[in-house]
Formats: sequence, structure tokens, C-alpha cells
Amino acid sequence: MNKILCIIIFSYLFSENSLPIKGCTSPLAKNYNRDATEDDGSCIFNDEDSSKKIPKPRLEPIEIIYGCIDTLACNYNIKANEDDDTCNYLDQCNICGGNNSSCIDCSGVINGDAVKDKCGVCDSSLENDCVEDCNGDWGGNAEFDQCGVCQGDNSSCIDCLGIINGDAVEDKCRVCDSNPDNDCIQDCKGDWGSNAEFDQCGVCDGDDSTCSGCMDETASNYDSNVKIDNRLLCDYDLVFEESSIEGYTDREYTKIDYIVWDEDNINEINNFRRDDPAEDVDTVAVDAIIYSGPGLTFGYEGDIYKKNNILLSIGCEIMLGRQYKQDNLDFALHSIYLAPIINIPERNIALYSRLGVNILSSKDTNDGNMIFENFKSWDYGFNAGIGIVFLINEIRILLDYNFHNIFLRENDFLDNSVGFHRVGVSVYHNLISKLRDKK
Repeated sequence: MNKILCIIIFSYLFSENSLPIKGCTSPLAKNYNRDATEDDGSCIFNDEDSSKKIPKPRLEPIEIIYGCIDTLACNYNIKANEDDDTCNYLDQCNICGGNNSSCIDCSGVINGDAVKDKCGVCDSSLENDCVEDCNGDWGGNAEFDQCGVCQGDNSSCIDCLGIINGDAVEDKCRVCDSNPDNDCIQDCKGDWGSNAEFDQCGVCDGDDSTCSGCMDETASNYDSNVKIDNRLLCDYDLVFEESSIEGYTDREYTKIDYIVWDEDNINEINNFRRDDPAEDVDTVAVDAIIYSGPGLTFGYEGDIYKKNNILLSIGCEIMLGRQYKQDNLDFALHSIYLAPIINIPERNIALYSRLGVNILSSKDTNDGNMIFENFKSWDYGFNAGIGIVFLINEIRILLDYNFHNIFLRENDFLDNSVGFHRVGVSVYHNLISKLRDKK
């Protein structure tokens, strides 16, 4: 019975598969049957007129493309027209065709948030993850000190005051503070903290002399190229050109003078009263003690210093004898002096002055006294004078006034003195110098 049933089923299946399948085989038709193997003319198209049926040619079967045709699958193939049972779907880890193993965390939980840190500790807390120390070791305890040095002792950033990370700095003069405005500086010699500076001429620690000069156009050494005008350096065509700087210079002069002398001590006036007691005392005194007269003097000067237009000379003069009217005694007044001279080149003149010591000489009387009954030879005093020098045809002429005072050498010498007033004209010449040069 069973054998018969199997034969019937097999025959049915075999006979059905061997028969053609009729239907619409055109893919363009609305009722296309992809299982049909034989077109039966039943295809329906959109442009078909229902009133008139137009036969269409039969099309060749399309190419069959195998793939996943399930739109829910993660590998769905839109071009496939034949399913090949290859469809895959997303697992819980969102992996196409996965097995949920790709999103298991370190604790075995699918899609869990537990993470193993650098030290191998697995948990879901990020706050307790181990960190890398300053040596690069994870979980190590090496730290930077206050100076930013790994495992340092804070000594590398201590300033000169001993303060960690302080800003005090020791300058070149070894002064430690945090104020850079008071740091010592290097002078022009290269010394720190010293005060050598460049002068106006650009010379280190100079005195401006290298670019100083005379910018007076009337001077003989006028220089327009100097930077600093110093009139003290000017040289002029002076009345007195002598200078002790390049060598000793001297000169001589002959003076014609007019001298007036008197006695200052009123007690000596009485010694010169006339025999007539009725005569007026003041008149007697004047007649007795005031004398005047011309004279001749020779002088010699040598220069000891010169600076620009200032000249200092030392000199001496010898006065020829004078007659004292009362006793007809010969006397002479000699002096040794210093003479400061100031040249004024703009006026071509020189201002002359003198300060010195007087020495009195005379032919004494039998009693040892000379003029005014009291003074003797080699009594001394002081003299001072002023004058002006000018040139006439290259000849220097001095007009001067001098006062000479002679003191008594004995006690109370200030109570007995004679004053000499002199005005004179001196002509300078170089007779001695010329004779010396000829030798």
C-alpha cells in the first residue's frame, strides 16, 4: 500500500515538473510571471487599448542576480533579484552579522562602560584612573618641584635673596634686588659701576680737549672745525707775545719818570720847621716835606708763565740817583716785583700791573741819617702800580703809575714812613737779549 502511494506521488511530481508553465513572460508587463516558461499571450501593459489588443513581441528573459533581497538586513542588495540566503543582521554591538562579542567591556558586559586604565584596573570610573608621573611612569609618584624640575628639591629656582621662584637678580656690581632700574651699568672703559663717560669729543673719560679750540675769527689760531669753542685757547697777535712755555724770554726797558715824595709822620714835620716861630705850621710843613722832580730808571723783566693772553713776569728796576733838596743828599729807589699782564687783542693793548718790594739806597750823612732825618740806606718798603701798554710802530710803550712806601727799619717803623708817587713812560727794548743772541 505504501509502495503504491509513493509511486503515485513521485509520478505526480515528475509529470508536473516536466510540463511547461504557461503565463506572461514579459518583464515589462504588469502581470509578469517569472516562473512561466511559456508565454500564453496574457501580458497586460499600461499603454494597451482595451478595445483593441495589439500583440507584442516576446522579450528575452532578464539576468538573474543573487543576493540578499531583505530590506531589513544590514547587507541588503538593492540590485539583487534572487535571494541567496546570505542576509545578515546587526547584533547588539551594532556589528553586521556579529555575535555580540565586539562590544563586551573589560568586565564582560555587552556595551558596558568599564575600561581598563594604564595600570590594569578595570572599572567604569574615570576619576580613579592612574596617571603618568613626571618621569613617564604610569602610576608612579614622581612629581615636579616648585621650580618645575621632576623630583627636584626646589633649589634650582631660588633667587639671590633665597626666595623660591623669586625675581631678585644680582647685577654686575653684585647688588641683589628685584629692581632692574637701579642695576649698575658698564662705563665707556668697560668697568661695571664706574662713572667714566664719553666727553663731547667722543673720547672715553676725556676732558673735551681733543675737539676744543678757538672759534674766534680774530685769533691767529682760529679753527672752524672744532666742536667746542674755548676762548681760553685762542692765540692773538698780542702786545706781549713772550712765553715761558717754549723757552725763557726777557726784555728790558728804559723809563723816564716824575717822582713826588712826602712824609706821612706828623711828628717829623716839626723837625723841618723854619726858625721863624710865627710862620704858619701847615705852610712850613708843606714846603719842607713835599718834593718832586724827573728821573731815569732802567728795568729788566723775564717771563715765568703764559696762558693764552695772560702773562706773568718777574722784574727789577734800578733808579738813578735823586737829589733831596733839604740836605742835598743823593738817594735811589730800587725794586723787585711781579708783573701780571693781560693782553686785550681786540684793542691791541695790554693792561699792566705790578706788586713788589722797594729798597732805598743813598749817600749817608756823617750822622748816619739820610732823607727826612730818619731813613738810612737799605731801608725797604712795598710798591704797587698799574699801567697800560700800547704799540707805536712796533715799539711797546708803557704809561704807568706806581706808589712806593719806605718804612723805618727800627722800632715803630709804621710811625715813620715816606711815600713816593711815580708816573712814567717806559720804552721796551731787547738790548741784552740781542747781545746774548749774538754770542
